[in-house]
Amino acid sequence: MAAKLKKHRTFIQTLLDISEMQNARFPVDIDPGADSWQMLSDIRKAVFLLSWAGANDLAEDRADAAHSNYRCQMQLARHFSQQPGTYHKVLGIAFEATVYRNIRMAMMRDDITQERLKSLESIFEIPMDRGEGHGEIAARIDRLFDEKERSKMSTVELLKQLWFGHKTRKQQEQARHKSRLRLSSIRRATPILIALCRYKQETGVWPETLEQIKPKLPEQMLIDPQNNGPFVYIRDGDDFVFYSKGPNNIDEGGSYSGSADDYPIWPLKIKIIPAGEQ
Repeated sequence: MAAKLKKHRTFIQTLLDISEMQNARFPVDIDPGADSWQMLSDIRKAVFLLSWAGANDLAEDRADAAHSNYRCQMQLARHFSQQPGTYHKVLGIAFEATVYRNIRMAMMRDDITQERLKSLESIFEIPMDRGEGHGEIAARIDRLFDEKERSKMSTVELLKQLWFGHKTRKQQEQARHKSRLRLSSIRRATPILIALCRYKQETGVWPETLEQIKPKLPEQMLIDPQNNGPFVYIRDGDDFVFYSKGPNNIDEGGSYSGSADDYPIWPLKIKIIPAGEQ
């Protein structure tokens, strides 16, 4: 990985420079097609490249460089959140979730210090555009995209869309709502992890319950936005398990397979992808 990343250092530095911009406005493509979707795919690859670079920096004891990569990712997520179109905002949510995953991995290292915890905190304090005031504009843009797509459809395709379209749009909105709720949960869970790390640094052990760190957190921080209930925290020897009970508010042991919808926060569930599928 280190050898491959050397080939991309100039590109990574360009991304870091771009992330210094506080605001961004992307052009709305009047004729969305292969080129516009390729642009979005390329940006997605760039975000993952920053993740790999950050992991490599941490492995080679360059925490400041790793945090810069993660800060860059959060700024790119912010740029996408500033756009009025739904398709950009959805990517912004995915990018922000990626940053929080990287922050969780970085903060749980044995060599984490108070200074590094503060550095990581500054990343998730970057303000996001939550879409206030964009609803009408976003709806207009989405309608324009729908009209453009329909103008290219045959009569048969139009009839199929009329038959299945409402259900599909409803499913898409439900999926987006679920993603937004999950991200809201992660936003609260990450400062809780910071507080847990600080507790261990001060006492040498993880707390027995979240109540022991409650005075260190803002009011309502321990309430899970997915279900308005508490997060689940369980001490497990020298480690702990921490997860959300998901939208159904049923404790399913941290499982998210099948009908279970718990969302694991720590330890992270790592999906191993065979080399031939990468």
